[in-house]
Formats: sequence, C-alpha cells, structure tokens
Amino acid sequence: MLSSLLTVGFVAGLAALVWVTYQYEPHWSSKDGRRFTCRVRALQTDQRLQAEARMHLDQRLTISSLLGGGGGGRSGPGAVAARWRDARATVDDGALLLVARVGPLRRPLGPVRVLARGDAPVRRRWVYVVETTPLRELRVPVRSRAVPHLDQLVARTSGNHPTA
Repeated sequence: MLSSLLTVGFVAGLAALVWVTYQYEPHWSSKDGRRFTCRVRALQTDQRLQAEARMHLDQRLTISSLLGGGGGGRSGPGAVAARWRDARATVDDGALLLVARVGPLRRPLGPVRVLARGDAPVRRRWVYVVETTPLRELRVPVRSRAVPHLDQLVARTSGNHPTA
C-alpha cells in the first residue's frame, strides 16, 4: 500500500515539474528596457491579409484586425502559426532590431516595424505583430521593462496608442 502511494506521489511530482517547465519562459531585459530577449514566430497568412495589414497603418491596428479575428496571439482564419523561437531584440532610434535563433544559428531579421499589440495579454504575455516577410508575432511578459518601448513603437507606426 505504501509503495503504491509513493509511486503515485512520485508520478504526480514529475507531472507537476513538467507543467512548471512549460509555464516558465525565460526572459531578460536590460535596466532601461531597450535590449531584451523574446519569443518570435512567423505567421503564414495569405497575401490578402498581408496587404491589408500594410494598408491599414493609418487605422487602429490590433492583432485581431491583422489576422482576421485571431486576436492576442491565436491564429485566425487564413493564418497558420509556426513554432515559437528565441530571439534577441534591441530598440534603437525608433526601430526594433531582431536577431532570431534558428537551431545553432542566429539569423538577423533587420530593423522591423512594430505594427500592433494584442487586444489582451495571453497567458501573462503581450503579443506584438512585427513587419517582416512573412509577418511575425513577438511576445514578451506583461511585466517586462521592454513593454513601454514596444508600445511607443506601436504608437509611432500607427499613430495610435495601443490598448491598455
């Protein structure tokens, strides 16, 4: 009886550890918030959505409007999300410099524009859409020091302030 209880307790402990590792996402940001690590993934959307996203920069942009109702990092109709990858980012002179890590290689994505921020945090993380080819999602924790800088880039790109 005792051995079966110990076995069940051990398996439950392992399951809890696995759950914790999937919930934890490492993040670093400098004291001023201009350099930080984040997660990035490509969005393979159809050409119509890509064109609409670039044409509507004068309107209030949200991820749901860019992805046809997907909102907040979830894929909408016509959008297929790839795997999340680690990346390093730097906010420099009003531009976001991204370097994505793909396997053992680091691939610079160059200076990119931040188009929009998600309507609401998803699992305590803000999701932003950045203009690359294809469009990419970038996510950072809600309490990151980089969030105000990314919000300024969204406001500069769209002429609006992101939703709170």
